[in-house]
Amino acid sequence: SAEDLRSTLSSQAAAAGEQVYRQAQSTKEAMTARASDAAASASRVAPRMAASATRVASENVERAAGALINEARERRDRTLKWIWWWSLAAVGIYGFASSLPRELIRHYAATREENNTSEEPIASNGERRQEEQRSSSNISTYWKRGADKLFRRRGDS
Repeated sequence: SAEDLRSTLSSQAAAAGEQVYRQAQSTKEAMTARASDAAASASRVAPRMAASATRVASENVERAAGALINEARERRDRTLKWIWWWSLAAVGIYGFASSLPRELIRHYAATREENNTSEEPIASNGERRQEEQRSSSNISTYWKRGADKLFRRRGDS
């Protein structure tokens, strides 16, 4: 009766405990096996993932480097064009600035030589005098003074 009932309950409790223990052990083994499989899969996938990440990073670096190189080339080309045009302008300005005074001085010297060497009398109608006035009015006083100083230094008076 009570004792039989207690022993029955005790044996059923022991059987239930044993069954729970076996289930827990089975679950533990299954979890261990699945964890092991997951680790093995991760170890097989890890090199592929690393290779893929490396490839993507390498492509990004190559694109960035290419963009930087292209920008540097464009800046270099723009700078060289700018230098080319400014140097061309400087050469033109120098040429104009150096040849104009030289030609004016030559013209003045030639006119002065003509006046000094020619012993022709002045025409009665004053044509020669008008021609001299026209040629000398084309040259500014500044250049005349400069040419006079230049010839005085040489001793040509």
